[in-house]
Amino acid sequence: MKKISVSTYLILIAGMLLSGCKDDSSADNGSGCLVGTVGCECVESMCNAGLTCEQNICVDPFAGSDSESDSEAGPEDSEKDTGVDTNPTTSDITMTNDNGRICVEGVVVGPASNDDWADHWGAGVGVNLCQPDQNASNTKIALEECPTDLSDFAGVNVTFSGTLPTALWVNFEDDITDEDNSYHIVETTDAADYLFTEAKVWYQSEAERPTIQPGRILSVQFQVAAQLGSIEEFAFCIENVSLIAGIAGVSDTDDTDSDTNTDSAVEPDTETDTAVADTDTDTDTDTSCASDSVRLLSNESNWVDGCTNTLGVQGFWYTYSD
Repeated sequence: MKKISVSTYLILIAGMLLSGCKDDSSADNGSGCLVGTVGCECVESMCNAGLTCEQNICVDPFAGSDSESDSEAGPEDSEKDTGVDTNPTTSDITMTNDNGRICVEGVVVGPASNDDWADHWGAGVGVNLCQPDQNASNTKIALEECPTDLSDFAGVNVTFSGTLPTALWVNFEDDITDEDNSYHIVETTDAADYLFTEAKVWYQSEAERPTIQPGRILSVQFQVAAQLGSIEEFAFCIENVSLIAGIAGVSDTDDTDSDTNTDSAVEPDTETDTAVADTDTDTDTDTSCASDSVRLLSNESNWVDGCTNTLGVQGFWYTYSD
């Protein structure tokens, strides 16, 4: 700032005080702006109340500081900068396929009260087991259209990686239950068996729980369950999903339920072989149909081909949320 004499400074202050007693028109520069104040002309390169004179205009020297800019930035500005919703109102999930390893990340928004569970229950990823063709539809498929006899299918063995969310479920979606599907509560990332017959709707009493019928399971889902009054971010991978078959008693208990749906299309002694052969025909007799693998291997389109597992199970991986 340019130095001026004490007498000049006193004259400046006196002039400003006197201007306050006059009409506004006598204290401004002809445009309604009071000289010496912020945004107006300087007086001999001087400004009032700690302002500085820059290019003959009085400015606040602290107006452009980082701290003030941050304090004035609203929540919308911060979201634009980061690209992240800092106050989500619904659950969300995204899926990536890393050479057959299924990875998911997202957020689950819990209900504010117990009255809101219908709208805030979580998000998940699943794989269909009974799609007759590789198509764009991920809706439930009629059991009679299933290319595989699912009564030979007893459950899954799954390995996870990453950090498990507060509540991760292995759901079994069937073609008879409208809302509450039976599930297992995941407690480890290590490989573990999740059998149909041992799944329950854990938040219901025994009398309320639906009777699970293994031969009618159309989809296996991995669901991040919302928690009351909380918002939780998650990120983990499903390293391997393998079929479990041949468990004693499982097929026998379900034969009566599944006979009307599938047995008419399959010879009793060659159920698995027939299902695999049919799938092979649809895929131009790919020799991989002779594989002994039990893994649900998916291609880059998230499709599990029936030729890649011994039971001939096929379908899409998909995501869902509240």
